[in-house]
Amino acid sequence: MTLPPLPEAGMLDAALAALLRLDAAGPDRADETGELRALRAAHPGRRVRLLHQRESLDGSVARALLLTGADGGAVSLSWTPPSTVPWVMRGAQRVEESVLLTVDGVPLSVEDGVALLDVLWQETALLDRLVNACLVRRVLAEDPVELGPADLQAAVDAFRRARGLLTAEDTVRWLGDRGLTAQGLEDMARWEAELAGLRDRVTAPGVDAWLAEHPRAGGRVRRTEVTVAHPALAQRLAAAARSGSLVAAAAAELAAGTALTVTTGEVAAADLPGAPGALAPGLVWCAPAPDGAVVVEVTEVLEASPAAARREARDALFAAWLADRRRSASVRWGWGDTASTDAATGTAAVA
Repeated sequence: MTLPPLPEAGMLDAALAALLRLDAAGPDRADETGELRALRAAHPGRRVRLLHQRESLDGSVARALLLTGADGGAVSLSWTPPSTVPWVMRGAQRVEESVLLTVDGVPLSVEDGVALLDVLWQETALLDRLVNACLVRRVLAEDPVELGPADLQAAVDAFRRARGLLTAEDTVRWLGDRGLTAQGLEDMARWEAELAGLRDRVTAPGVDAWLAEHPRAGGRVRRTEVTVAHPALAQRLAAAARSGSLVAAAAAELAAGTALTVTTGEVAAADLPGAPGALAPGLVWCAPAPDGAVVVEVTEVLEASPAAARREARDALFAAWLADRRRSASVRWGWGDTASTDAATGTAAVA
């Protein structure tokens, strides 16, 4: 049997020394970033990922470094500090940590609570988000987006502005309503900033090419959409709209008792179902829809924004990057019956 290649000379010693320094420094995230940066710079041929395990019984933190080589093989090196918890009890969980809620003294466990939410297994978009979060956390652990103090402050300020938290009183009230601390707010803002940095890093090489293939990117229109059950009805509405207006045609059908759905407002041009090549006010067309057919009438074409076009490109490329990673990911759900979890893995993590 051929043994896998070990980390190059000196790396294990350097990794152990880094773990000991991190243990001595405590949970300071800035120290972690500096230690990992130095280790990666000294050994560029390996990916370095820091793992944590906090003991719920005494709050102590054990750390491990996962050193992955170009061949995909990995070496794990861990350091467990002195603890008041006996070794056989490490990893134990308090009973209350598995309780989702208690009503009139009756506890409901997390496992039983999730089992009651059968609808969750049908919500593939939500499942995708859960899988995406794990994938992103792994990438950021191995190749972090580093934020300086000014970057972090800007992220916190942007987080507060986006939620209308313009005063200290608003912020304190918002945190209290959610049971969060100021550190919790900073962690959430950091996550959003790191995610944005990762999206920019992943998508930057392909933005210009994507824009060349999607000339409508960044454009927005005001439109009316009418969804009906039968394509023949859609064609009749479209013909009436071309000589009048789609709203008036739909109102006449509703008055006659026809079932249909009318949607108006502003959308991205790229989101118009079955749109033809050139868009102009008054343009009307039909397209297939999941529940039948849809008739679309453009009422106004808004000027495209270059900044909006680049945001659309980044979002599309990042979504494709995540979908590709989901297809190759090994996903194992820790709750739910086997049939549901297997089906969810097949749709959310593979599709």
